[in-house]
Amino acid sequence: MNEAATRRAGPGPWWALRSRALLVVLLLAWTGLLWALLTKSSISPPGWIPWRRFVGNFSHAPLFGIQAVLLALAFAPGRPARGRVLLVAGLLVTAYGGGLEWIQGRVGRTPSLLDVATDAAGAFGVPWALSGGRIVSPRALIVMALAAIPAGLASVPA
Repeated sequence: MNEAATRRAGPGPWWALRSRALLVVLLLAWTGLLWALLTKSSISPPGWIPWRRFVGNFSHAPLFGIQAVLLALAFAPGRPARGRVLLVAGLLVTAYGGGLEWIQGRVGRTPSLLDVATDAAGAFGVPWALSGGRIVSPRALIVMALAAIPAGLASVPA
């Protein structure tokens, strides 16, 4: 399909965002949100949520997964991200998660390698799961199960 036909076809699926500028703005906003949430001296889910410690730990996976998706899309706007792009996005986002854990140790929180493992499960898993074209899929269940392991281990009282 030529460029003119692509423009006439409409915006396409949600992952086919074509504006690199928009993707970079979304990525920077999301990265700032993660910074604000994870460098506070204390943050936890509301008390009414059952298993709130697990929920707080498990939430790292989708948070960092969304960041990896935005980064991968910013590398190649308008095209589904694959292969090396997903690998580089996952590595960069996992490194960012590790940096945030290091900073947490400086603001009175306890840094955790298990949190970094949950970040990595999201950073690599969420883009892979979504690359199948569906939000709810067997891939998504695999990613959730893999993220639940370090999240669960981090939730066990010391």
